[in-house]
Amino acid sequence: MYMFSKSEYPEALRIAYEKYHLDNNKMFRYARRRGKLPEIQSAMAEGGIVTL
Repeated sequence: MYMFSKSEYPEALRIAYEKYHLDNNKMFRYARRRGKLPEIQSAMAEGGIVTL
């Protein structure tokens, strides 16, 4: 199964951003290739992560 449920994505992303430096460009490119970009962007917005 999955490590996180979809409801936990925003909190998991928020914690990852607090602890580590994440390269948004690489993450968005990967998500776009996998067809998950809208899902990642909405989870980031729900978690209060602001990207430029």
